[in-house]
Amino acid sequence: LAAKSAVDRVTGTFNPVNENLVFAVLFQDGRVATGSYNPTTQNVDRKDLKIAIEGRPTGMVIDMDARFLVITTETNRLYRWDLQGSSDQPIQVIHPSSRNSHVTSLELLLGTFTYILGFADGSVEAWFGVRQNTRDTELKFQKIRDFERHSAAVRGILPSAVQRGFWTYDDRGQL
Repeated sequence: LAAKSAVDRVTGTFNPVNENLVFAVLFQDGRVATGSYNPTTQNVDRKDLKIAIEGRPTGMVIDMDARFLVITTETNRLYRWDLQGSSDQPIQVIHPSSRNSHVTSLELLLGTFTYILGFADGSVEAWFGVRQNTRDTELKFQKIRDFERHSAAVRGILPSAVQRGFWTYDDRGQL
Protein backbone atom coordinates (compact mmCIF):
# COMPACT_ATOMS: atom_id res chain seq x y z
CA LEU A 1 0.00 0.00 0.00
CA ALA A 2 1.65 3.20 -1.14
CA ALA A 3 1.21 6.02 1.34
CA LYS A 4 1.86 9.74 1.62
CA SER A 5 2.38 9.31 5.36
CA ALA A 6 3.94 6.70 7.63
CA VAL A 7 1.70 3.95 8.98
CA ASP A 8 0.63 4.38 12.61
CA ARG A 9 -1.19 1.06 13.07
CA VAL A 10 -2.79 -1.83 11.21
CA THR A 11 -5.55 -4.26 12.19
CA GLY A 12 -7.28 -7.08 10.39
CA THR A 13 -9.45 -10.16 10.61
CA PHE A 14 -10.25 -13.14 8.43
CA ASN A 15 -13.70 -13.22 6.79
CA PRO A 16 -14.62 -16.93 6.42
CA VAL A 17 -17.58 -16.14 4.12
CA ASN A 18 -15.46 -14.93 1.19
CA GLU A 19 -12.11 -16.16 2.57
CA ASN A 20 -10.59 -12.67 2.46
CA LEU A 21 -8.42 -10.90 4.97
CA VAL A 22 -10.16 -7.63 5.84
CA PHE A 23 -7.81 -4.88 7.02
CA ALA A 24 -7.63 -1.26 8.12
CA VAL A 25 -4.58 0.98 8.03
CA LEU A 26 -4.29 4.20 10.04
CA PHE A 27 -1.66 6.63 8.80
CA GLN A 28 0.17 9.10 11.03
CA ASP A 29 -1.54 12.04 9.31
CA GLY A 30 -4.95 10.70 10.46
CA ARG A 31 -6.11 9.17 7.17
CA VAL A 32 -7.69 5.71 7.21
CA ALA A 33 -7.70 3.08 4.45
CA THR A 34 -9.66 -0.16 4.55
CA GLY A 35 -9.79 -3.11 2.22
CA SER A 36 -9.49 -6.80 1.67
CA TYR A 37 -6.91 -9.26 0.41
CA ASN A 38 -7.79 -12.53 -1.30
CA PRO A 39 -4.95 -15.03 -0.75
CA THR A 40 -6.08 -17.24 -3.65
CA THR A 41 -6.10 -14.53 -6.32
CA GLN A 42 -3.69 -12.22 -4.45
CA ASN A 43 -6.09 -9.40 -5.28
CA VAL A 44 -6.11 -6.33 -3.00
CA ASP A 45 -9.11 -4.00 -2.88
CA ARG A 46 -8.46 -0.73 -1.04
CA LYS A 47 -10.69 2.19 -0.13
CA ASP A 48 -9.61 5.47 1.46
CA LEU A 49 -12.11 6.72 4.01
CA LYS A 50 -13.11 10.37 3.81
CA ILE A 51 -12.31 11.43 7.33
CA ALA A 52 -9.12 12.25 9.19
CA ILE A 53 -8.97 10.93 12.72
CA GLU A 54 -8.79 13.74 15.28
CA GLY A 55 -6.15 13.11 17.92
CA ARG A 56 -3.60 10.37 18.53
CA PRO A 57 -5.20 6.92 18.14
CA THR A 58 -5.41 4.75 21.25
CA GLY A 59 -7.19 1.70 19.84
CA MET A 60 -8.26 0.14 16.56
CA VAL A 61 -10.13 -3.13 15.94
CA ILE A 62 -12.30 -4.88 13.32
CA ASP A 63 -15.04 -7.16 14.67
CA MET A 64 -15.24 -10.94 14.14
CA ASP A 65 -17.67 -10.62 11.20
CA ALA A 66 -15.31 -8.22 9.42
CA ARG A 67 -18.14 -5.71 9.40
CA PHE A 68 -17.31 -2.87 11.80
CA LEU A 69 -14.11 -0.89 12.29
CA VAL A 70 -13.73 1.03 15.55
CA ILE A 71 -10.98 3.56 16.26
CA THR A 72 -10.56 5.45 19.54
CA THR A 73 -8.42 8.55 20.19
CA GLU A 74 -6.97 10.48 23.10
CA THR A 75 -9.31 13.37 22.21
CA ASN A 76 -12.19 11.23 23.62
CA ARG A 77 -13.53 10.24 20.22
CA LEU A 78 -14.75 6.86 19.04
CA TYR A 79 -15.18 6.42 15.29
CA ARG A 80 -17.21 3.48 13.96
CA TRP A 81 -17.50 2.45 10.29
CA ASP A 82 -19.69 -0.16 8.61
CA LEU A 83 -17.15 -1.82 6.31
CA GLN A 84 -19.88 -3.64 4.37
CA GLY A 85 -21.79 -0.43 3.69
CA SER A 86 -21.19 1.82 0.72
CA SER A 87 -20.38 4.98 2.69
CA ASP A 88 -16.82 5.99 3.43
CA GLN A 89 -18.05 8.13 6.34
CA PRO A 90 -18.27 6.74 9.88
CA ILE A 91 -21.75 5.64 10.95
CA GLN A 92 -21.01 6.97 14.44
CA VAL A 93 -18.60 9.46 15.98
CA ILE A 94 -19.16 9.62 19.72
CA HIS A 95 -17.48 10.72 22.94
CA PRO A 96 -17.34 7.47 24.94
CA SER A 97 -16.52 9.18 28.24
CA SER A 98 -18.63 11.85 29.89
CA ARG A 99 -15.85 12.23 32.45
CA ASN A 100 -12.63 14.14 31.82
CA SER A 101 -11.04 10.98 30.37
CA HIS A 102 -10.41 9.10 27.11
CA VAL A 103 -9.97 5.53 25.89
CA THR A 104 -6.43 4.26 26.46
CA SER A 105 -7.03 0.63 25.42
CA LEU A 106 -9.57 -1.17 23.22
CA GLU A 107 -10.11 -4.91 22.61
CA LEU A 108 -12.81 -7.25 21.34
CA LEU A 109 -13.90 -10.30 23.32
CA LEU A 110 -13.66 -13.73 21.72
CA GLY A 111 -16.66 -14.85 19.69
CA THR A 112 -18.79 -11.83 20.54
CA PHE A 113 -19.44 -8.30 19.46
CA THR A 114 -18.50 -6.98 22.90
CA TYR A 115 -15.79 -4.35 22.98
CA ILE A 116 -13.90 -3.68 26.20
CA LEU A 117 -12.74 -0.09 26.65
CA GLY A 118 -10.16 0.96 29.23
CA PHE A 119 -9.89 4.65 30.12
CA ALA A 120 -7.26 7.12 31.35
CA ASP A 121 -9.15 7.50 34.65
CA GLY A 122 -8.96 3.72 35.29
CA SER A 123 -12.53 2.92 34.23
CA VAL A 124 -13.27 -0.31 32.34
CA GLU A 125 -16.48 -0.65 30.31
CA ALA A 126 -18.17 -3.12 27.95
CA TRP A 127 -19.79 -1.69 24.78
CA PHE A 128 -21.72 -3.15 21.85
CA GLY A 129 -24.37 -2.30 19.28
CA VAL A 130 -27.94 -2.00 20.55
CA ARG A 131 -31.27 -1.30 18.84
CA GLN A 132 -32.80 1.92 20.18
CA ASN A 133 -36.30 0.59 19.37
CA THR A 134 -37.81 -2.48 17.66
CA ARG A 135 -38.05 -0.79 14.24
CA ASP A 136 -34.34 0.08 14.06
CA THR A 137 -32.23 -1.76 11.53
CA GLU A 138 -28.99 -0.10 12.62
CA LEU A 139 -27.38 -0.87 15.95
CA LYS A 140 -26.05 2.11 17.92
CA PHE A 141 -22.79 1.57 19.80
CA GLN A 142 -23.28 2.18 23.53
CA LYS A 143 -22.00 1.32 26.98
CA ILE A 144 -23.58 -1.78 28.50
CA ARG A 145 -21.62 -2.46 31.67
CA ASP A 146 -18.99 -1.05 34.06
CA PHE A 147 -16.28 -3.20 35.63
CA GLU A 148 -14.02 -2.71 38.64
CA ARG A 149 -12.04 0.49 38.26
CA HIS A 150 -8.24 0.73 38.34
CA SER A 151 -6.45 3.39 40.40
CA ALA A 152 -4.41 4.41 37.32
CA ALA A 153 -4.87 4.61 33.54
CA VAL A 154 -5.72 1.29 31.89
CA ARG A 155 -2.74 0.42 29.68
CA GLY A 156 -3.88 -2.87 28.21
CA ILE A 157 -6.66 -5.42 27.88
CA LEU A 158 -5.92 -9.12 27.42
CA PRO A 159 -8.96 -11.05 26.11
CA SER A 160 -9.14 -14.77 26.87
CA ALA A 161 -8.50 -17.06 23.89
CA VAL A 162 -10.99 -19.67 25.15
CA GLN A 163 -13.86 -17.80 26.83
CA ARG A 164 -15.48 -14.37 27.08
CA GLY A 165 -13.26 -13.21 29.95
CA PHE A 166 -10.42 -10.69 30.00
CA TRP A 167 -7.68 -9.17 32.12
CA THR A 168 -6.81 -5.48 32.33
CA TYR A 169 -3.61 -3.85 33.54
CA ASP A 170 -2.76 -0.26 34.40
CA ASP A 171 0.14 2.21 34.51
CA ARG A 172 1.01 1.14 38.08
CA GLY A 173 1.41 -2.52 37.11
CA GLN A 174 -1.86 -3.73 38.63
CA LEU A 175 -3.52 -6.65 36.84
